[in-house]
Amino acid sequence: MNDVLNKKVEELELSIRAMRALRDNEIPTVGELLKWSRKDLLRLPNVGKLTVNELNYALGYLDLNLKDMEKVNLEEIKPEVVTSEEEKPEPEENPVLKQLQREMCVKARMAAELSFENIMKKESGTSIEVSNLFSEHQKVMDMYEQSIYKLFER
Repeated sequence: MNDVLNKKVEELELSIRAMRALRDNEIPTVGELLKWSRKDLLRLPNVGKLTVNELNYALGYLDLNLKDMEKVNLEEIKPEVVTSEEEKPEPEENPVLKQLQREMCVKARMAAELSFENIMKKESGTSIEVSNLFSEHQKVMDMYEQSIYKLFER
């Protein structure tokens, strides 16, 4: 058990966002991570619900869980091996894919907010510059809209 508790969080299969959050908040090992509850992690900078769920999911592979969260039953969500094309599960049924799509929505929203901030900071400019800003903003908004649609497609 000590091997698992002393395992570096870098050895877990985590997103860059989750790894940064753990590094920035000085959580170097699985043992240290297990001391945190969902509620406490959510209070940390740059840690949201997706990151907490990702951490608990990664701990599930070690048959562990965060303080106030249930263990992830990996058998329920592990895709079965299928041979025929018709029996393959739809991508939306895959929780990892769903989580990645949610992350895309979050990133697209952040890009949209940043784009809007850039427009609001612009104090003067030619009509072409303003038109280019709005054109770029529209592209970001379209990307955001598409990521939300993909999240809810069935």
